[in-house]
Amino acid sequence: MAKPIIFGILIIVAVYFPILSLEGIEYRMFSPMVFTVKFCSFWAH
Repeated sequence: MAKPIIFGILIIVAVYFPILSLEGIEYRMFSPMVFTVKFCSFWAH
């Protein structure tokens, strides 16, 4: 039985993951936010 927090983290990661496929200035603008959200989400639980 999975905990709801795991599903929440997986949803957040799934939403932010496509941002990493951006190129150029868009990648440079949004990639730090993506890495920060993922890092905080995994270390929050």
